[in-house]
Amino acid sequence: MKKGIVAIIAIIGLVYLLSLRATWPKPSMGETCKSLPRFEDYLVESRGGVIGVIDLDNNKMAKEEMEAELLSATGSAVNFAGKYTIVNHECGLGCQKHAVIDQVTSKIIFYGLQTDKLLKSRVNSSLVIADKRYYEFKDNQMNYLCEDDKK
Repeated sequence: MKKGIVAIIAIIGLVYLLSLRATWPKPSMGETCKSLPRFEDYLVESRGGVIGVIDLDNNKMAKEEMEAELLSATGSAVNFAGKYTIVNHECGLGCQKHAVIDQVTSKIIFYGLQTDKLLKSRVNSSLVIADKRYYEFKDNQMNYLCEDDKK
């Protein structure tokens, strides 16, 4: 009986951990950019607007790690990819984590991109520069493009 309970708890824990991992971007592939992506190459229409009360329950990891920052983002202007707001969380010396909030639903649609420095993004572009790595935000994911190998 005890072995069965332990096995069930282990399975539940594994499923939970895998569900959290699904929101993290793919790690750097080490692909050097042939030419550096530009914000202008990833233009999107900007709707503007502000974020309503953020639904913290749709991403438990973000809620646990940056609840205060997410709550204070209520009323923030759209600042990324036309209809999203990026919220930053200081996770230690030289460490920031970032969440993307959908302005229409007020849900956390992406969480987990970690940088040493602040993220670079624009309100009218889906391009994200995270340190020297370039991503395109598409289909609620940070899709790795390449990285700048210049020091």
